[in-house]
Amino acid sequence: MNIFFDIDGTLWDSQDRLYSLFCDLVPNNTLSKVEYWSLKRAKTTNEDILRKYFSYSEDDVKIFTASWMNLIETPEYLRKDILFPFTINTLKDLNQCGYNIYYVTLRQFADRVLAEISEKGIDIYCEKCLVSEAKTSKETLVKNSSISLSESDLFVGDTGIDIMTGKALKIRTVAVLSGFRNKEILTEYSPDIIINNISELKSLL
Repeated sequence: MNIFFDIDGTLWDSQDRLYSLFCDLVPNNTLSKVEYWSLKRAKTTNEDILRKYFSYSEDDVKIFTASWMNLIETPEYLRKDILFPFTINTLKDLNQCGYNIYYVTLRQFADRVLAEISEKGIDIYCEKCLVSEAKTSKETLVKNSSISLSESDLFVGDTGIDIMTGKALKIRTVAVLSGFRNKEILTEYSPDIIINNISELKSLL
């Protein structure tokens, strides 16, 4: 059985990284981290936040977005990702139970993702890390990987994209509440299961 894991918000906490960059790019930011993430988890984009709360023009929004994409995966900000305390034990248990583990991400730079999973000590638990490099979808990544799929496989993630990917692959979907979206938003995508975080996975298998 295969288990496909999204990374950001699923295996580690990226909230500090994203909020720090937002603050750096928006010097007049008045939103606290809690306020910012309440908006983000309700599926409010950075662009909409800038328009609504800071009266950014469309040109200003474009400049922000370009800067964001250039900086969000730089070492300075990647260092702010924090591995969830339950991640290693969960992956280790699943690995020892014989599940084939894969990581799937839309990150832009494969080398930086591979370095990060190695630094955090979770590279040893996965068969392969699939990285889109912002060129394709997660669905296409998995389909092009030559991994043999079955209906019992799982796609685990914290966003609607992850749920839609699993459904498109015709495998089971598990949404986690540890990341970028709240329960109300995730429910709209009709995942097979919603759990607080991946530590609850083993009891479901």
